[in-house]
Amino acid sequence: MNEQQEKGTLSRLIGELCDSLHEDDGIDPRHTNRKRRRERRGDARSSPHYRKRAQLRSQVTEALVFWIREQDEESLADLTLIDVEPFPDTDHFRVILATRQPVEDEVIDLGAIQQTLERMAPDARRWVGQEIHRKRVPLISFAVIPAAQ
Repeated sequence: MNEQQEKGTLSRLIGELCDSLHEDDGIDPRHTNRKRRRERRGDARSSPHYRKRAQLRSQVTEALVFWIREQDEESLADLTLIDVEPFPDTDHFRVILATRQPVEDEVIDLGAIQQTLERMAPDARRWVGQEIHRKRVPLISFAVIPAAQ
């Protein structure tokens, strides 16, 4: 039986089994479902990667909150964690911290706090590594902003 005869036989069998033919008849439904899934993935929140990224972000945030509380540095005692964001992805997180409100004529030296945090960044990364369950511990960088007036 040659290829033309096989196609004719297949068409005849399909014609006998259904009343009308559609353009997707004879196509494996698994392929069309994959295409639909890819189209739906346009929404980042439906992606399984979004869930994992959000989970890692909350774990890093929780670990850093405890790390800041454990520090003996006076300059770090009054910092408030504002946000932890992937920078640019989950291999590196930027931690945004805010200082407390200055008391009367007090001047808070953001540069000194930034230097202290940069010096302590490896310790923060170690702390995060103990708290999260990942093969690679993300890099941690800090940004200090003054308290909102």
